[in-house]
Amino acid sequence: RRLRKMIRSFSSTLILSIILLIVLLDPTPAVHVTSNEVCHESEANSGTTCNDMDVSAENNIGNYFTLEKAIDSCNSTGDKLNEYSSLYNQIVSARGLRWKKFREDAGEVNFIQMINDKLGGYVYATKMGVRTPRVFYCGIVKGLRREMQQSFGDRYVVRPLNGNNAQGFLVVKDGVNVLKDEKVTYDTFASEYELEDAIMVEEFVESANIKYDGLVPPDYKFHVFGGRPEIMWFVDRNKNAKCKNYYGVSSAQELRFMEGFLDTELPICSPSGDERGHYLDPSRQEALVNAVQVLADNIPGKNWVRIDMYDSKNGPILGEFTQFSSNGNATPLDGCVMSYLFIAYSEQYGGWTDDAATLSRLKDKVGNFKNELGIDQVIGISAAEMAFFHRSNMDFFSLEAREWYQYNVMQKCQKVMEAQHEFYQK
Repeated sequence: RRLRKMIRSFSSTLILSIILLIVLLDPTPAVHVTSNEVCHESEANSGTTCNDMDVSAENNIGNYFTLEKAIDSCNSTGDKLNEYSSLYNQIVSARGLRWKKFREDAGEVNFIQMINDKLGGYVYATKMGVRTPRVFYCGIVKGLRREMQQSFGDRYVVRPLNGNNAQGFLVVKDGVNVLKDEKVTYDTFASEYELEDAIMVEEFVESANIKYDGLVPPDYKFHVFGGRPEIMWFVDRNKNAKCKNYYGVSSAQELRFMEGFLDTELPICSPSGDERGHYLDPSRQEALVNAVQVLADNIPGKNWVRIDMYDSKNGPILGEFTQFSSNGNATPLDGCVMSYLFIAYSEQYGGWTDDAATLSRLKDKVGNFKNELGIDQVIGISAAEMAFFHRSNMDFFSLEAREWYQYNVMQKCQKVMEAQHEFYQK
């Protein structure tokens, strides 16, 4: 462990020296970063702040149509598509094993792991100026009193804090769980959960689309690579209407329906917009993408993450962050494209990203994939952007993340309530 600390200290010194040299040699303006904003250095020195919902300057790399390259390359593989699709599952598994080992062997926790915790994600988003659902109760089931449940009103959501994939969710409207058409009372909590289970009761987010009035709002799940949204999943989970569509968001602030992409379980929704929900007017599309970009810009390290959003009557609202999307399960074209994007973006900063380190566990398979699909350095990076990345990357395994995982549930709940109180007081 002492040797590991010495190596880490030496590496940090070397990286800082490289960054300083880059910054001194590059004529472009430096970028100043704080926990709440991304601004040009001139703005920071003058005491002004960035607009909370502006896309940061450091991320305006240009329009490279990386998604289109990925789709064309995967479609050209023919009979090998299934083989290349399986790499995505292996990448996700390798990431999980690597991060687990870091945490068990050295107590290291990274920023994405912190915000993947639902409460950590809410605190982060709120600090970034992105709205999260109002939290009515946060704690263990046995701490919930009958009068508290009565104060939640007619519409609310119960979210288990240790659940995934919507398991254990209660979406309540007029006393009925709309996901199952079952009545919800105070006694439901004792039957649905263990007394020591941690839950969060939050507002029922109402979709901006009137066709979803009283229904569960659809999810807009953005896959972010290298700090840049590329793919969005539209998911409708309402009873008797479950469906999923794939959209590209990389070339402009618009959603482009991606034909040929299928889910492993859900059917496609009508892409025409005639059925309820997945059509968005341009202004709402732009607001969603901008909110995602704000969150992506301030996550250290430029590694792949999924950001789930709602399009509500009050504007974009965070759903959650996800570090292992669908555990790497995908249909052939989807899996191949995800592998392509993961590899292409992980190497855009010269192999310094944590994602690039994950790929080193699959060196031979990744090498064959790159050669067969023609992946080279498809994204250009300026010296100033490289300097910004290195400063950000050093915070990926951060003290903040390690401290977060030392909190118990009640301490995390308190952090969420404090962050939301400050947000709504503004």
